[in-house]
Amino acid sequence: MEKYRTFFLFISILLVISCTSDNSDDFIEKQYEFLPENLIAVDPITKIQARYISPTNKYSHGILGDEIEAEGLLLIEGSSVHEFYLDSIHVFEDIVPRLNDIDGDGIPEIICIQTNINLGASVAVYQMVDNSLKLYAQSEYIGRAYRWLNIAAISDFDKDGVNEIVWVSTPHIGGVLRLGRIQGERIKVIDSIEGVSNHKISSRNLSLSLLKLYKNKETLYLPSNSFESVIAFQLNGLKITPVDTIQFTVDPNVSLQDQIFNPG
Repeated sequence: MEKYRTFFLFISILLVISCTSDNSDDFIEKQYEFLPENLIAVDPITKIQARYISPTNKYSHGILGDEIEAEGLLLIEGSSVHEFYLDSIHVFEDIVPRLNDIDGDGIPEIICIQTNINLGASVAVYQMVDNSLKLYAQSEYIGRAYRWLNIAAISDFDKDGVNEIVWVSTPHIGGVLRLGRIQGERIKVIDSIEGVSNHKISSRNLSLSLLKLYKNKETLYLPSNSFESVIAFQLNGLKITPVDTIQFTVDPNVSLQDQIFNPG
């Protein structure tokens, strides 16, 4: 396992392609194959778009309700179209990438759930370098096949100008909330706490995490493992601290925002 961890930043790259071409919707739809939802992440400031391409069934986990994952990542930046493809033992076990300017340079990074078919899931961050999509930083893989994680929030919790990433590791089997920050080429776990979840097996809903202000402080809301309550956490000083519990039965197929703060 140590061999895999030592080289995890290098084994995931099979092919990177960047080109300038017609990036009209019609061209893109004809040129690529997409995941079933065909969801697109759009950065509201730069208008950069990201989406997953090249569906594959080579990994039979099916945690998101089917056995179709993605082998490729597509980024559209102005008139440029950039492609990144993983190698034969990796997939994006995800539905839509996330765009977030983690390092504060004005250009969003692409945050993905990337899985090694032997070692399970990880958080992977990509960025544009020399006009190509490249892996920027990555957490360790969970350590065994058929183990997954779901990203919960991305924000500058310690107000140092660099965003941290929070995720729930193994949300179906004793979920662990982890707070990580980029250090070199790694996403290092700074703190963790057990007892939460943000996904149900086979659901396509990845929106069971919510970041809002509570008593004027940024607060992360997540279901408990039992889905019978919602726990509020604050991450001041990069320490995960529970601050409130809401007794509420969570529907795993509806976003937490709509259930708690925008009930129909």
